[in-house]
Amino acid sequence: MELDKPSYEELSEEVASLRTTVARQAALVEKLTAEIAELRARLNMNSRNSSKPPSSDGYAKPAPKSRRKRSGKKPGKQPGDPGRHLAQRSDPDATTVHPPSTCENCGNDLSDAEVTGRIVRQVFDLPPGHCSAPSTRPSGDVVAAVPRRPGRSRRRRPRLRATAQHFGPTCATWSPASTSRSPG
Repeated sequence: MELDKPSYEELSEEVASLRTTVARQAALVEKLTAEIAELRARLNMNSRNSSKPPSSDGYAKPAPKSRRKRSGKKPGKQPGDPGRHLAQRSDPDATTVHPPSTCENCGNDLSDAEVTGRIVRQVFDLPPGHCSAPSTRPSGDVVAAVPRRPGRSRRRRPRLRATAQHFGPTCATWSPASTSRSPG
């Protein structure tokens, strides 16, 4: 069995075809390499090295660069520092005694047991407050300038909502709309 050998012309055409294919692929590789370089440059942009806004950085924000120098000290209270704390008062406003009735471990009655030590705890809290709604109006027949926002007859104090939420039921239901206006 003898294989048919291609002729010189057929080999020449095949080589020319392959050279054309290689040239097209080389051009495509060059184009794709340039596109990859452009995409990498665009991907590396953030708000610090371009005109992009900081909100476009997404979740992968660059680490902040601090200008502070390290002091070499550990954070917190330093050795030898006396420290600061909220000391217990010797004259508390109220004292509540919680005598134990039974032992937590064995369940024995402790009503006649000898006291071996005391644990005293104090809770510091803000005193209950009240809300105030001061009003401003001209007196008598004199025309006076009353501080007023355009279009509003009542002003809301900036800390009113926070104060009302803090003091709970005392002020929680109070609002400027629920106050009655005195004639005048």
